[in-house]
Amino acid sequence: MSVKVSVIIPTYKRPAFICRAINSVLNQTYSNIEVIVVDDNDENCEDRKKMEEIMEQYKNNKKVIYLKHKKNKNGAAARNTGILQAKGDYITFLDDDDYFLKNRIKNILQKISEKGKKADLYYTGVIVIENNKIKKIVRNTKSGNLQKDILSQKSFFATGSNLFFSKKSLVDINGFDESFFRHQDLEVLVRYFSKYEVDYIEDFSVVKMEEDRSNVPNIDKMIEYRIKFLETFQKQINNFEKDEIKKIYTDNYYNLLVYLVRNRQLRNINKLDYFKKKYSPNLTFQKRIKLVLEIFDLYFPISKIYRFIRLKRTIKLLPDKTLIELKESEQYDR
Repeated sequence: MSVKVSVIIPTYKRPAFICRAINSVLNQTYSNIEVIVVDDNDENCEDRKKMEEIMEQYKNNKKVIYLKHKKNKNGAAARNTGILQAKGDYITFLDDDDYFLKNRIKNILQKISEKGKKADLYYTGVIVIENNKIKKIVRNTKSGNLQKDILSQKSFFATGSNLFFSKKSLVDINGFDESFFRHQDLEVLVRYFSKYEVDYIEDFSVVKMEEDRSNVPNIDKMIEYRIKFLETFQKQINNFEKDEIKKIYTDNYYNLLVYLVRNRQLRNINKLDYFKKKYSPNLTFQKRIKLVLEIFDLYFPISKIYRFIRLKRTIKLLPDKTLIELKESEQYDR
């Protein structure tokens, strides 16, 4: 019997994108799949009504399971609801505004079979689209235990949509922590790497869309979430050497600074004072230079030229069949 894959799609306030996500799974060239849509909208809100109307078209499709929360919880809770329902040997998640190219699941299972099962979690590259053009291609090849990298905000995954878990491992760590309203993917990975490892698979069939910015938090929330993240995993952080611990805090502080710069919010830099006093980050000379370059780039965007050249080079890494699939999806204008 072939391996079954459960694709969990949590959705909240984005009914306009849900069909694209669902259909990208139903159109997979691998057939032993199930799609679990978890509606996290309040039961009496307008978005719930729209979702129910949209999901009518799938009611006779045995591969589609539609689950509804009575009230909005959060993304972590929606993922856990899906995990409880999942019957697959593997579980992968798909954000409601992202989508898969048609060979994604087939490619991953084939490559796992070819290289032999080396881990309980796999991840792939990601194509990021903005305004119907490729904005960037995320390709990281690091494997093993990446706990320290995740704690340092050095995510190699770009989106939760490119993670491919064995169900037993995800159940073993008790799924997602529902007290996290952001950083759900990072939170689950820190705990995951306490017991399991990850392996990279060379594939670019996850498409992340960046048009919708409605779910981006303000800086106060960003700091609040970041402190909660670090305090939750204080025990894991303290397991590292002293200089590594310092670096974890510094990397988090630097990450927040870059967020302020890129979103033109340097006027709010004083809001980082609490974070700075609590963790005493120490920016290296290299990071200070990078920060200055980020600020310089706001007014003299010469790095756009460099990014454009680098993007063109990276696109050449994509197999022709991937570019064809992307073009056929009608979201990409080369």
